[in-house]
Amino acid sequence: MKDFIIYQENLFETFLEIPPYDYKEKMQFYVEYREDLMKMDDPYFLRIRVDYLEALFFLGQYDRFLKEVRNDLIYVIRNNIKYFEGKDIFRWLLVLKGAALYNTEQYRASADIFKQLIRMFPTEVKLKWYLYRAMYQQQVRQARWLNLFYAVVLASIVAFSIAELFVGMKWPALLHEVTSVRNTLLLSGMAFFIATMGYRVFKAVFDSWRLYQDK
Repeated sequence: MKDFIIYQENLFETFLEIPPYDYKEKMQFYVEYREDLMKMDDPYFLRIRVDYLEALFFLGQYDRFLKEVRNDLIYVIRNNIKYFEGKDIFRWLLVLKGAALYNTEQYRASADIFKQLIRMFPTEVKLKWYLYRAMYQQQVRQARWLNLFYAVVLASIVAFSIAELFVGMKWPALLHEVTSVRNTLLLSGMAFFIATMGYRVFKAVFDSWRLYQDK
């Protein structure tokens, strides 16, 4: 037992010798000694574990980070760990999780994380900025689908306009039906465009007001 304690201390000291921003070396160290590190006492293990999670995040391995950080958040809550190494550890890990979700284009989940953080820290403007970015990207993604819909409607209107000319020459009796369909598409497309744009403007203004009312 004594030998293992000495081994733990030596392992921890070896880890501390790694330069602070050498994230690749920290990640490799954790992977290599993972089984032994899992047996370490809490203060030692938590320090190495947090550095490992930061290494994953700053190396851009967001999917792996998201898979790993879940248990750490639960661990911090269950053990009521507020501050660790002079840092609000729960807040820090949650910020990294929100950013990782954003970087993997999971904008809705990212926004939910930052909303949770804002409820905990309502006066932090930086968190509100992160939330705004996630909500903006969510709107951009929705706009792509709307643009595709508008393109389909426009193509349909053009197709029926061409058909109207052709039918007018060949089958005049059907001209009224084709024109009616084209006009219906045109009016419906315009109404849908105005409605969606109005909703998006209203939502953007309302979200911005709600986001910065506590600023």
